[in-house]
Amino acid sequence: MDKEKTEQIKIALLGIIAILLIIKTINGLSGTESDVANEQTDPNKPFVNQTGGINVPANPVNVIPNQLNTQAQPGAPNQPIQPTQPTTEMIFNNTSGDVGNIKIGSEASFSYEMTNTGTIPLIFSQVTSDPGVTVISSPKEPIPVGGKGTITVKVSNDIESGAFQKTIHVGSNTTPNHMHLILNGVASK
Repeated sequence: MDKEKTEQIKIALLGIIAILLIIKTINGLSGTESDVANEQTDPNKPFVNQTGGINVPANPVNVIPNQLNTQAQPGAPNQPIQPTQPTTEMIFNNTSGDVGNIKIGSEASFSYEMTNTGTIPLIFSQVTSDPGVTVISSPKEPIPVGGKGTITVKVSNDIESGAFQKTIHVGSNTTPNHMHLILNGVASK
């Protein structure tokens, strides 16, 4: 055989090997249910399921609990990840407030009252607002089951003239863990 033909045979064999490895990899990821079940011998070991997603056991070894909350869920892109820690519920008397017509620099404020309707104490992790509104007060201590709390905001001096709609961002141990309150009004000089 000449040297050129030997090189062509080597390239062809490498191509066949590459194709076989690709086929084996694809078959390994899309194995039958019994194949997947047979692979899952250690209940604490994550494994690839039939749809290519990764099944993670309820109590994986060497995983910090909050690490599971920050990883994407297989098969559910852009979906919020549900926390594994206990959560509670709250109901606001009103999620939208209106301060009406105000003069810039006045002491216009609004209070949002809520009740903990869940089964564990309600804890606020963060309460912030859009520019033009300042959070005056929010609950610092946990609100017991059935207890009430208040978030009070005021219009800042840096509000622009005209009609406005501002958002107050409320982070807590509820599901979902972030919600919005709205403050409307019309500011003039």
